[in-house]
Amino acid sequence: MQNSLTGWLKPASAGALNSSASKPNAATKRKRSSADEDSYNEPTKTQKLSKKAAPKKATNGNKGAEQMYKKLIADVSKKVSSLDARVKKQGPNGRSVTSDHYAEAMVKYVKDVKALMEMDARLAFNALLYIGPHAHGDLEASFKMCGYGGTEEPFKELDGLMLSIISKLELPSAESANDSSLPEVPHRWTLEDAEVGVFKTGRPNKQQRGQIERQKAAWLKERHVMAKERREKVDNWISNAIAELKGERDAIKGYGLDGYFVQSITKLEELQEGKTTKE
Repeated sequence: MQNSLTGWLKPASAGALNSSASKPNAATKRKRSSADEDSYNEPTKTQKLSKKAAPKKATNGNKGAEQMYKKLIADVSKKVSSLDARVKKQGPNGRSVTSDHYAEAMVKYVKDVKALMEMDARLAFNALLYIGPHAHGDLEASFKMCGYGGTEEPFKELDGLMLSIISKLELPSAESANDSSLPEVPHRWTLEDAEVGVFKTGRPNKQQRGQIERQKAAWLKERHVMAKERREKVDNWISNAIAELKGERDAIKGYGLDGYFVQSITKLEELQEGKTTKE
């Protein structure tokens, strides 16, 4: 009994264990071999992270200048809209926002125009022509809209920048395309352009004044847009700029605002007449 119990408790020999262990069949070998192969070929996480991204294409110089120009125009328009809203809120008797504030706001874009000038002088020229008329606002919006002399220094700084840009531009050729085919910019707003019916008392009533205000704002906005589109397409940029600058200068002079691109107008007229070079 003791011998049989001892034999039962005695551990199996190493040979017995080896003989009883199941051996992998051919299918199992093939399966493991395939799994090992897949594991070997699959990139590790570290390898994926260390893989460098494809380099980005270099930005085209002209495309970059175009983007800067469009952003500058958008920023100027946004700022002007903000000032216009404040002027409207203050009413015709307000004086908290005047042409001085518009000039101060527009001259802050000088650094952006200078940066654009180094990339594309023509776009910088067009941008400054867009900024100019917005540097005083609607001078009929309130009784004190003409300001208190705060436009003088900003006008002078804008004028100096314009001269620098002109010196970098190529003169239009004598065989420039016919610019007369381009759409003309609408004339300046007058009360005769209002479509509000008859003034029964000889003057517009409250409702008509509101209609006139909205119609004038839309007219001015459309005029700025068309002037922008024309200067972007015109070949003879000298003649076009003279017409724009002199028209604006004469329009605001009656409100006591002087110094609007005075030197630039003189320089452009000299270039047009062939009396001088750009330098």
